[in-house]
Amino acid sequence: MKIPVKQILKQQIFNQRFGAWFGVGVILFAMALWVVDIKQQYRSAYIHLQNLKHQEESLKTEWTQLLLESGTWSSPQHINDFATQNLGMGLPDERHSKVLNLPAGLETFQDSGVEPLIQS
Repeated sequence: MKIPVKQILKQQIFNQRFGAWFGVGVILFAMALWVVDIKQQYRSAYIHLQNLKHQEESLKTEWTQLLLESGTWSSPQHINDFATQNLGMGLPDERHSKVLNLPAGLETFQDSGVEPLIQS
């Protein structure tokens, strides 16, 4: 049984073309999967970016509120009111205070050699 040469050549050419097209198809399929993966990564990164932007805005708002609150709590009037109402503090009356006159030639109380009641 003899197979004609023409038929063998046609079969080899068909196999070569089929192999080439099959290779191209595999490459295209792999590239399509790669594109889908890249798009998914992009979407995930974009969603993460949006979440970080929302977090940044909320942190900025919280920081602004904390700055306002800090300014309110540290105001001299607030400290005075808090000390008076909650701690029972106030300015001393004349019975509890004493005025010291420095001798001539002394510029500060520390120069007099007298120990202050409150150490700084």
